Amino acid sequence: MQCGSRGAAAGLWRAVQLCKGTALQNVSTHIPGQPSLGSSSLLHHLRQCLSTATIQQQAVAGAQQLGNSSWRQALKDLKQLSKFRLSALVALTGSAGFVAGSGEQLDWAGLAWTSLGTMGAACSANALNQLYEISNDARMRRTSNRPLPSGRMSPAFAAGFALASGAAGLGILYFKTNELTAGLGAANIMLYAGVYTPLKQLTVANTWVGALVGAIPPLMGWASAAGQLEWGAGVLAAALFSWQMPHFMALAWLCKEDYMRGSFRMLSALDSTGKRTAGVGFRHALLLLPLGLVAHCANVATPMFGWEAASLAALLALPAASFARAPSTQGARSLFRASLLYLPLLMLGLVVHRVPNDHTMDLQQIRERAVAAVPFRMLDVEGSGIGAAALNAYRLLAASAVLTAAAGGRVLGISTSALGELRCPSKAQCKAADQDSTSMTTSATHVLPEAGISSSSSSS
Repeated sequence: MQCGSRGAAAGLWRAVQLCKGTALQNVSTHIPGQPSLGSSSLLHHLRQCLSTATIQQQAVAGAQQLGNSSWRQALKDLKQLSKFRLSALVALTGSAGFVAGSGEQLDWAGLAWTSLGTMGAACSANALNQLYEISNDARMRRTSNRPLPSGRMSPAFAAGFALASGAAGLGILYFKTNELTAGLGAANIMLYAGVYTPLKQLTVANTWVGALVGAIPPLMGWASAAGQLEWGAGVLAAALFSWQMPHFMALAWLCKEDYMRGSFRMLSALDSTGKRTAGVGFRHALLLLPLGLVAHCANVATPMFGWEAASLAALLALPAASFARAPSTQGARSLFRASLLYLPLLMLGLVVHRVPNDHTMDLQQIRERAVAAVPFRMLDVEGSGIGAAALNAYRLLAASAVLTAAAGGRVLGISTSALGELRCPSKAQCKAADQDSTSMTTSATHVLPEAGISSSSSSS
């Protein structure tokens, strides 16, 4: 029994020494040369040691968790700085342009390089946009938690990221595609960061400039695949231009007071009833109706795509018309959600029903196909020059839009006079609106209810 007690004491003493990092080499049952400690003292020392070790382990685990959390936060901040989902959508539209401009065989490597380069250019433009708008974003509810206004990221780091992503993206486009594609990418970065971004604080016309920015990536994709820009490239570019109007006008109405708080001059901030804002979205939704027919006339897609595109446009025009008839938060939210569905489905339909690009279509052929496809002989004017072909194309679009607008207006109860007001603002109108906005306060007294919309969904 005594021997067993001494063995236990020796074991406890060894545990204490091991915990302290000074293990004994030889410990006998008699523990020669060691302090004479009872079992209770040994247990006391062992508890203290184990308690310290547990704290150390918890500290190490906490540091590791903090490190992992820091990395996750850093990645999240980079995604916000680049507006990752928006940049991915931009790259997707560029990919659709590449597929539409390709011949019988699709160059998968070229498609991948084009998408990656377009993604890099978009990330750079978005980072530059946020660098310019730090103080504005800090005043807006939907953007105040971005990495720059919140202080989680320094402007110097953001500038370095913008430079690196832009150089990488444009370098990929230049060396892996062609000079035209890289030039379009560089021009779009400058247009977005150098023109559109400052205009957001100067004039309501910024939205139309922003829509032009969104129309360029499909041209980049087409140029990468075909090595040049052709008339068919304008089909998807026109779709992106008009699609952005119902998409952004719905968002601008939902975030109206937030934009006012950020000192951004949006049409919705000058529109107390919402009629003008909703009207612009409705008009451009109507302009998307004949897009499939135009794609067929340009030999970009099969006739089936014409029916699909018209059906998708009608599904977008219905909530747009409802929003125009009675502007409301719910109507704007419905239109916004419909716009999110429209674009990927349209691009999918174009990819599935595309006609391989043989580089033979010119304006004269497009004019002849348009006249043959539309049973309106009044569209056929004399002459075979570019001017006559352009006039015919314009009349084709105008006739389709007017007929659709008239039919839709009668069904939905929108008057002819209201349809007549759905036009792009002139210079005089924009100037008057800007003068009105100068006298408006830049701070809102009401907070907009949560709309359930991610900040990366908008080009702002």
